[in-house]
Amino acid sequence: MEQETERDFNASAHTYVGSADMSIGFKIALTHQAHVLPEMGIIVEAFVPAGSDHFTADETLPRVAWTYAWEIGEGLLLEGQTMIARKLDHYTDEAYSEFSQAVGVKAELIDDLLASYVEWYALAPHSADTEHTQHVFEGGFMVLLTRNLQWDVEAGVGLNDAAHDYFVGTGFSYRR
Repeated sequence: MEQETERDFNASAHTYVGSADMSIGFKIALTHQAHVLPEMGIIVEAFVPAGSDHFTADETLPRVAWTYAWEIGEGLLLEGQTMIARKLDHYTDEAYSEFSQAVGVKAELIDDLLASYVEWYALAPHSADTEHTQHVFEGGFMVLLTRNLQWDVEAGVGLNDAAHDYFVGTGFSYRR
């Protein structure tokens, strides 16, 4: 469930509540950590138009991410992600490219059942009509429900005026 507040020219606020487009994709492991070489992977995914009216792009939007992580202690990881995505400008519906960079820490709380993370990330649009760079801080939990099914819960806050004030989300990941 997402919530967004917009201000119109008369300075009144409108709040919209609904679900965002669904993400479908896969992750491929590339390497295991070997000394300073991190564990690495590639994520290929696309957001498909399945969201509520105010939160859907009405078209498929692909993205590719390179992920990397170092174990820095027992059950403690330093993680990063570099990504490029196709996005649509919120106001003009014109397509643009968005680059993003994230860095965070993930901690295993209960052996292979419960983990938590915090991260900072930036979203930097290229050739967008009205979108601006956003900085966000978020955190969440991952619960392994079965050997192959994980439930995620997240919440975050925007760190600059271009970012949403806050968000919450949830999702499932299935491993084959």
